[in-house]
Amino acid sequence: MKRNVAVVGTGYWGKNLVRVFDQLGALHAVCDTFPGRLTSLGLSDPVRRYGGLDEVLADPAVTSVVVATPAATHYEVGRAVLEAGRDVFVEKPLALAVPQGEELVALAEERDRVLMVGHILRYHPAVLKLGEMIESGALGRVEYVYSNRLNMGKLRTEENILWSFAPHDISVILALLGEQPLFVSSHGEAFLQRGISDVTLTSIEFPNNVKAHTFVSWLHPFKEQRLVVVGSEQMAVFDDSSPADKLVTYAHKVEWHAGKIPVAVKGERQAVAIPASEPLQVECEHFLECCLDRIPARTDGREGLAVLRVLAAAEESLRQGGRMVNVRPPGGNGHGTVHLTKSETRSQNAEVGIEESGLRMVRSVGGGVQTLIAAPTATRTSAAVRAKSDCRLQIADCRSAGAELGQQTRAFVHPTAVVEADVVIGEGTKVWHW
Repeated sequence: MKRNVAVVGTGYWGKNLVRVFDQLGALHAVCDTFPGRLTSLGLSDPVRRYGGLDEVLADPAVTSVVVATPAATHYEVGRAVLEAGRDVFVEKPLALAVPQGEELVALAEERDRVLMVGHILRYHPAVLKLGEMIESGALGRVEYVYSNRLNMGKLRTEENILWSFAPHDISVILALLGEQPLFVSSHGEAFLQRGISDVTLTSIEFPNNVKAHTFVSWLHPFKEQRLVVVGSEQMAVFDDSSPADKLVTYAHKVEWHAGKIPVAVKGERQAVAIPASEPLQVECEHFLECCLDRIPARTDGREGLAVLRVLAAAEESLRQGGRMVNVRPPGGNGHGTVHLTKSETRSQNAEVGIEESGLRMVRSVGGGVQTLIAAPTATRTSAAVRAKSDCRLQIADCRSAGAELGQQTRAFVHPTAVVEADVVIGEGTKVWHW
């Protein structure tokens, strides 16, 4: 492994990132404005120590930077790293304002740089397994999701509990449901510091009448990190604070007697086996893979931006006493969308006969910059198309967030279908031609 990663910020969480990247043999440098932190780190001999970001960016051996500074600095540090032409891993949240997040995403795409956000739960084996179960239909129709993230935890002065605790759960909820929410409302109270909420309860409304809520607090007598998915056939519980059986299912469901009387039918508790892997190590390995292979991260900038929009809407709702706030981006329809535009790029899926003047699907909310080709009739090689019975056009390299969770391609366009330019296709849509 080549040592080309620099970690900027070695405090409460940064030191964990330092440890893992060093263990992976990828750590080249660490940076912190507090020299005492650097001296207390147990580092390998080759690792360099810097006191400022300028020193890091002046080092030609640094090709990737991990930002673990306070949340209020994520935008400025991330922008500086991208402008210097480096790939960047930004701890959650991506930024503290949606326009800042949009700027970082646009800059990363413009410079063709990897931009990854540290939503560590998306790399937890229990969450990955839960995503596979939902995708396979094992839980039936998902109707409701809720999470509790509670602790007598580290109190912040630059951000409230919503921005400190909720990003992880919101990221997981968006991924598990596979849709962007319609509306958000949030209620909270500030007990210790005026204007900085210590407790919040956020409700999220999705299409198809699916609801979710997340309850976060750093004023709680014990630690609880639990997420519950209620399905029509089974219910699943991810309890990260449990030393064992982190993922369990209950075959509870409701039967309707005489067509109008709901009766609860309880099933047995069943522990679900998951790999014993460290989520942080999986996350760091994924970042290194993305930088090496030039593929979008599972939690790329657009996924981070989707989470940021929910957080911003929740913050706005807090200020307005819990009023429902529209979370959809301008032009959005509540679903993740992909846009089809003209392209002169030859398809990477040439075996199905796509020619140069095809249409290129260039973006998927939450999935990064990805490529999916659909060809106009005039440019299709019909013999080659017939030779491929399934003819599924997959996202480039097939290593997107969706694939990692056992999901199908975020949008499916059959090669025999014709999709005109500038069409917006909802995430998860399948376009067929018979």
